[in-house]
Amino acid sequence: MSHEHALPSGLNGIIKPWSTGDLSVFTDRRLARIAGPTFEAELAKRSWVRTLENGPYMFEGRPTWMRDVLSGDLFDMTRMSRILTWGPDYEAEFTCSGKGCDATIEVEVDLSDLPIKPLGPEALEMFLNGNSFPYTVPQCGTEITYSLPTGAIQVKADKLAKQHGRHLHVILASRLKTVEGVDSPGKFVDWYSNLSAMDGIDLENEMERHNPGVNTEVELVCQECGKEQTQDVSFGPAFFMPERSKRKKSAD
Repeated sequence: MSHEHALPSGLNGIIKPWSTGDLSVFTDRRLARIAGPTFEAELAKRSWVRTLENGPYMFEGRPTWMRDVLSGDLFDMTRMSRILTWGPDYEAEFTCSGKGCDATIEVEVDLSDLPIKPLGPEALEMFLNGNSFPYTVPQCGTEITYSLPTGAIQVKADKLAKQHGRHLHVILASRLKTVEGVDSPGKFVDWYSNLSAMDGIDLENEMERHNPGVNTEVELVCQECGKEQTQDVSFGPAFFMPERSKRKKSAD
């Protein structure tokens, strides 16, 4: 059954559940060779029925998931399509973060309860003005500009990760547009990796401050060691294609 849904940026449209044919994207070797959120973007392309409101985007007709659309919108589109297809219950597994404990924590997450962070008025204005967010890094005093992540920036992040490893500072460096005193974008990863730990944390927090999307943090308690912890839900293969017994449970 089709469903009207507004994404965090204000992009609004009619979406449908995944079909068996839609889920065949995961066997497409061509997509596996392309950088970026290719499988999610292809699923979104197939699930999007029509656009009702463009939100902050300038495209005509169907969203350009791999180019202009914010990553938070694509993530929420994936979440809602999954809910329409298999239901809101998702049985997630976590590894305990307690020292010396690697116990598996199994938790049933209600995907419909995950908090949504919308694109705020200040961020909307800067996004419309070239997706450019100015900031001065506190300790080093360097002036930078950064972008909210889009499909195009995720492609860039994947390419950088192949060169430098899939580290958080590499992914965040892909969002930098300008750095005072650094004359080449190719040097942004090195600049970011040489920041003090305090500046690195501060810049990470700043870059997430305006970023719209879905909050995937859940509170956990390990039954083995008793540690209370917060972890992010990761969407692995079972998110897209649950085991048969769990599909029946979701449908019920």
